[in-house]
Parts: sequence; structure tokens; C-alpha cells
Amino acid sequence: MAKKSGGGQKRQRNQQRAMYDELDKYPVMPPHAFARIVRDKRTLNIIYQIIEPPLNKKEQEWRDELLDIFIRSLTADIEEIDADPTAYLRTAMDKVIKAYGLKINKKSKSKLFYYLRRDLVGYGKMDVLMNDANVEDVSLDGTNVPIFAYHRKFESVETTCVWETDHELESYVIKLAQRCGKHISVA
Repeated sequence: MAKKSGGGQKRQRNQQRAMYDELDKYPVMPPHAFARIVRDKRTLNIIYQIIEPPLNKKEQEWRDELLDIFIRSLTADIEEIDADPTAYLRTAMDKVIKAYGLKINKKSKSKLFYYLRRDLVGYGKMDVLMNDANVEDVSLDGTNVPIFAYHRKFESVETTCVWETDHELESYVIKLAQRCGKHISVA
């Protein structure tokens, strides 16, 4: 008899309830991205949890493949992209899926588009924080420590967003500076 999927998610929710009191939960970019504000029962710290759709192994493979294709081979008119980057990305993703003969169901396609938009057009792993109207400011002290956010209702809160490596953080800062049309200097 095969195990039903979803048992792991239910177990994870039960563990969350045992460790945290949920103070608030709201959509940031529905139907995929949510913010959950919890209080750690042990430390009493308030934590801003970024909730994004989980990808199964096949979806992770598709995401990696699509990102690789976009980065490697996509050519486009900059004016076309600038006019509506999200619409351009959706059309381009559909073309790539068709051209490569990928058999992706509607639900997986929606999740994949969310991650492609987040990583190519949005702010990457910080996209939820940057698009949350309740977050007024973010601060970070380096790698392997949580980013802190200033939330309108809960004030200074630890988040579940962490940069694991210096390279990952440096790449993100450079990307952000380029988007803002700024130059980074070592001072």
C-alpha cells in the first residue's frame, strides 16, 4: 500500500503549532506568497515567516531547467521586456515549455511561473518582504543570520530569510544595485 502524500505537510503544521503561536497570516502575492507572523513559544521572539509554495523534485528540476534556458539563450528586445516584464516572462515561459516539449500541468506551471518571476523580475528570496505593504524596512548583518524587518504592526521582527554564503549575498547586492542604476564601490 502506497503512502499518501501530504502526511509530511500535516506533520510539519503540527510541529509549527507546537513551537509557535500564530499572531497573523495574510497574503502578500496570492495565491502563492504569504506572510505568517508567529511568536516562538520557547524564546518569545516574534518571527516573520515567508510562506511560498513547495516544489516537488520534478518541479525543482523544471525550475532549474527553465532558469538555465532563460539565462543561456533568451534574446529579446529590451523595450519589449521593459514595457511589461511579467507579461513578457509568461509568454517566454510558455514558448520554452512548448519548444522543449515539457509536459507540465497547470498547477505546477503556476508555481514555476511564480518562482521564475520572483527570481528573474522580482527580488529573489526577498521578494515577499519587498512586496509586503506592512514591511517598512529591512536590515541585515551578513551571512548565516536572519534578515530583520520593521513591520507596521509588530515592529522589529526576525525573518526566515537568510543569505547562506558571501557569494550569494554579494551577487544579490550587485543585482539590486544594477536594477537601481547605481554603482557599488568598496569604501
